[in-house]
Amino acid sequence: MVRWLWLVPATPVAGFVALVIAGRRSGRVAIAILGTVPVAVSTAVACLVGARLIASPVETRSFTQTLWTWARIGEFAPTIGFRIDPLSLVMMLVVTGVSLLILFYSTAFMEGDDGYARFFAYMNLFVGSMMQGRTRATGHIQRVTFTNGRPIQREPILTDLHQRIRDVRPGPDGFLYVLTDENPGALLRIEPQ
Repeated sequence: MVRWLWLVPATPVAGFVALVIAGRRSGRVAIAILGTVPVAVSTAVACLVGARLIASPVETRSFTQTLWTWARIGEFAPTIGFRIDPLSLVMMLVVTGVSLLILFYSTAFMEGDDGYARFFAYMNLFVGSMMQGRTRATGHIQRVTFTNGRPIQREPILTDLHQRIRDVRPGPDGFLYVLTDENPGALLRIEPQ
């Protein structure tokens, strides 16, 4: 089910595009369907992904889905994708679930409003964009050595951490400090070997 994670942000964005293209020419029922069904699909997929995440062992409660490689420069290959962990799951379920309830309520509440199609389009855009901003952490750090502006060596650091990295800062003592926000969170000091 994790392979369908991309549908959580994609279906509301598709609903937004459909409403922008066909919104003014459509009737109220069609607008309500085009505005509500994509968020309902997004909520259902989020629930299924969440069930799979909760059923997995605690130490591996994170999934990463790589959609494509953005660019390849030697060994450097940043990817575009999604990462889901317990914190992202809570955010995903709250945003999709509450937005779905708002949309259900709004189908009747906004019946006579002139901005009916626009409201549903903006709500779909909101849900789709909220999912993109929260699921982007990678959960690991890489030390990259450059020569003449080109990466020549990569060294993965903290590959077995399995926690969301909140912040990385250099300390006054020359070491790197890593803050995680999983439960329990940790402040780690990275020392050279």
